[in-house]
Amino acid sequence: MLRFLRDLPANLLAFDYRGYGRSEGKPSEAGLFRDARAAYRHLCDDLRVAPERILLLGHSLGGAVAIDAALELSIAGLIVESTFTDVRDMARNRYPRLPMHLIARNQFLNSEKVARLEVPKLFIHGTADQTVPFEMGRQLFARAGDPKTFLPIEGADHNDLHLTGETYLSGLRSFIGGCLEG
Repeated sequence: MLRFLRDLPANLLAFDYRGYGRSEGKPSEAGLFRDARAAYRHLCDDLRVAPERILLLGHSLGGAVAIDAALELSIAGLIVESTFTDVRDMARNRYPRLPMHLIARNQFLNSEKVARLEVPKLFIHGTADQTVPFEMGRQLFARAGDPKTFLPIEGADHNDLHLTGETYLSGLRSFIGGCLEG
């Protein structure tokens, strides 16, 4: 995915959350949120990137982390890909006959949080997503306030949005251009 993103009119900082990729530690909701804020501080403090030049992009669980970060951080815009409404909804979706939603340790209350965001938002979701249902992406978008855009990627599954052709990249380019104009 990063190879496709390098063709966008923007610089990119990608990092692994604690417990993912080569990062050490154990993932937790609070820990992932701290990791996003640390990456933001690195951009602003160490690399001297102006907040109005920063867009957050999060895929799946990363979308939940980006939504949370956007509540507190000064940014130009937010891109959320294949992200769920909240953990309890995902538990009910995955285990409809078991009360897993009642014991969910992490919450990731994306629907609640996205409703409070005032920055421009782009929601991208594949219509054939077998991990996070397309309808859940539509619900998350519906809860968001303006300004917002929804980009459905026809036939895309959870992790192949970028492989579906120009629709994905042109949608990103357009959103980035609109956020970073001037």
